[in-house]
Amino acid sequence: MVASFQHRLAESLRPSAALDARVRIDQLQAIARANVQSAPFNALIAVLVALLDVQWVSPAIILTWTIAVLGSIGWGYWVSRTALAREFAPGEAGAFTLDMMMASTPLMLLWPTMVICVWLPGDMLNNALLVTFLFASMAASVWQTGFCRYVAAPGLALDILVLATHSLTGSDVMAWLGPIVQVLAGLLICRLSLAFERTYRIVTLHRLEKEEFACEFSKIAEELSRSRDLAQDASRAKSEFLSNMSHELRTPLNAIIGFSDMVRSQTLGPVNPPKYADYIDHIHQSGLHLLGLVNDLLDLAKIEAGKYELHDTRIELDRVAANALRLVEVQARKGGVSLSSDLQTGIGLVADERAVTQVLTNLLSNAVKFTHPGGTVSLFAYTVSHGGLALGVRDTGIGMEPEDVSRALEPFVQVAHITTVEGWGTGLGLPLAKSLIQALGGSFHIESHPGIGTCAWGEFSCDRTLWQKPLELNAAEG
Repeated sequence: MVASFQHRLAESLRPSAALDARVRIDQLQAIARANVQSAPFNALIAVLVALLDVQWVSPAIILTWTIAVLGSIGWGYWVSRTALAREFAPGEAGAFTLDMMMASTPLMLLWPTMVICVWLPGDMLNNALLVTFLFASMAASVWQTGFCRYVAAPGLALDILVLATHSLTGSDVMAWLGPIVQVLAGLLICRLSLAFERTYRIVTLHRLEKEEFACEFSKIAEELSRSRDLAQDASRAKSEFLSNMSHELRTPLNAIIGFSDMVRSQTLGPVNPPKYADYIDHIHQSGLHLLGLVNDLLDLAKIEAGKYELHDTRIELDRVAANALRLVEVQARKGGVSLSSDLQTGIGLVADERAVTQVLTNLLSNAVKFTHPGGTVSLFAYTVSHGGLALGVRDTGIGMEPEDVSRALEPFVQVAHITTVEGWGTGLGLPLAKSLIQALGGSFHIESHPGIGTCAWGEFSCDRTLWQKPLELNAAEG
């Protein structure tokens, strides 16, 4: 029966919210620490007050009071030490509240009974000492009882009752005004206790909220770290897979291209019937395209894995540009696109020639593919104001919307409205050019406007540039 009542009482004292329960537990732990720390001091005060009061009442009464108070101090000390030795879950906040009420209430109820036991009506010294003692006790206990109102309430209620029924000896006015003044002063101390409890609760609530936020942030950081590691592992696995598969595909592709070229050239005799010659030509073109795709995949995988080998040399840009234009000349002629070059005289670049040629070829091929017949594609190279070099390709093609530019730089992504352009497309041209430019130490830029055209270029630092006279890129483009 008693256990059932205690359980119901504990449940009624338990905060409904988990965070409020954690705040309550923190408050109660503060009370427990205060009980442990103040126990020796409270015991000493009780003995000294008893020795002082023995002049007014019999030693038996004082001894009884002292033993009861010391016993309540020991009880509160033991319960508090026991509570501090364990961890309480939020669901146990109600039971913890009940435990600390049982630990603190005996002392809080016994302490003000000193006034009742020792009070001598008409003795001004006795009355003043006891009222002062009670006020001092209430004020001194604010820092301890103010941690939790549930623990503080019983003792403060008895203090107010004693102050209301015991008044200093004096005039008739003092007989009725004294208790009122004393009760008001006691209520002021109670108000301070409640204000302290409220402030401590708010501070604790903010601290716990910050701790929860820090804990959540730590968990998110761990999740992000794990996700990053998984992404890096997946990226490495993808790069290794692409590298391995690219090597595996190259061997049969070279055989396909070689033998189809022999058949197409009729090295061992004519092809009968003649229609097969068209099929062989398609096989050969498809093989070349697939080999180019495999080479792009391999290069992209090497760049992502940091295994792409670069050998810097002093490059003559007019020669490299001529080679790149020659490689896309057939494609441009079939598409009815005019090719041109606009190179600043006497400039060069310190970089890997094969990589630069591949960048220009990819940019030119991409520009030709998305430029309608009658359009123009121009390869340009200028030194810019900061002393670096701008090298790229501009066209009068179909262009892209601003939001499509970032998508076009993702591998295997093709912008929806340009996928209808006739010809093969893998979505690797721009991403590979960007990766190669960055691997060469440059920065990649692209500007595009629908129906006007696209300009894609890389900018290289001045220490990689061989130049004579700096010109502004924007002025040259205008």
